[in-house]
Amino acid sequence: TDAVRFTLAAFAAQGRDIKLAEERIEGYRHFVNKIWNAARFILLNLKTSEDAVAEPPEPDFLSDPSERWILSRLNQVTGTVRKALDEFDFDVAAKELYQFFWHEYCDWYLELAKPALTGAEPDRQDAARWVTLTVLDHSLRLFHPFMPFVTEELWHHLPGQRDHIMVAPFPRQIDAWNDARAEDIIKQVMEVVSSIRNARSELGIHPGAKIIVIALPHSEKAYDFLDSQEKAINTLAGVETLNLLEEGEPRPEGAATVILENLEIFIPLEGFVDIEEELRKLTKEEKKLGKELAKTKAKLKNENFLSKAPQEIVQKERDKVNKFQTKLKKIVSHRKTLEGVFRS
Repeated sequence: TDAVRFTLAAFAAQGRDIKLAEERIEGYRHFVNKIWNAARFILLNLKTSEDAVAEPPEPDFLSDPSERWILSRLNQVTGTVRKALDEFDFDVAAKELYQFFWHEYCDWYLELAKPALTGAEPDRQDAARWVTLTVLDHSLRLFHPFMPFVTEELWHHLPGQRDHIMVAPFPRQIDAWNDARAEDIIKQVMEVVSSIRNARSELGIHPGAKIIVIALPHSEKAYDFLDSQEKAINTLAGVETLNLLEEGEPRPEGAATVILENLEIFIPLEGFVDIEEELRKLTKEEKKLGKELAKTKAKLKNENFLSKAPQEIVQKERDKVNKFQTKLKKIVSHRKTLEGVFRS
């Protein structure tokens, strides 16, 4: 199957024996499903085959930096994959494609393009359709040596008259697609969005809740970035309103704070988190976990237990220690964050 082939390629480093495990194959089977579902979403949001944008648009047509960014990244990935295949570094090519398609194209670009693809931003719709289709087209051809079956099937669902994917030209780099500025902008968007998402998670704010974010840029460049990318940040971070402060204005009270380079982000917690109640819960949970951890550590110090218990039972106890320590670390971090907000 495609999952088995891709697994073998991803772990086929030169001079290394492959320790094949069903869990790895299962993981890449999910990746094959991801490719299928992404293609299905894109095709559902395209025009009919006859009306689909087939010709490359003029450079000014791609006004949104996310579109220029994903084409620039596709261009770099194409170069890396071609070089890796020429040098028989199949694992490098496979991992590069995996990272790009799942974590850049699906996780970021398609989320940024959804408003345009679904008609919420009609001025971007044609550009978004062309870019999503172009990246999918090139990606399928790049994946084909590793996944011949799913790529062949999806290839024939793309708009236009198509022969077998095997005889389609293998993608080459297109110099006009390189765009360092767009890459820098989207990298900053990712940083801001990831910081807001992490803060929401640590504070226990429901993923579906729309929050208010207040940002304090410390440079004109940071201000212009936030002003131009407000819509993208709001879409990806679940933000209802993004308000900008100017230097000298008072920072909001009762808000979680995230500090980035040339930028501070504040998330007001009123209406989302009962800080006193949450601190009580965390303190209680911390004490409970501390007792469980001490109990398990004491068991592992017992020579009688270590000598008589089966190895798998001993390992389970060691795993419990790691699990308790990880959870305890998260609780302590969450408690300190809330205490900092409470004191402010």
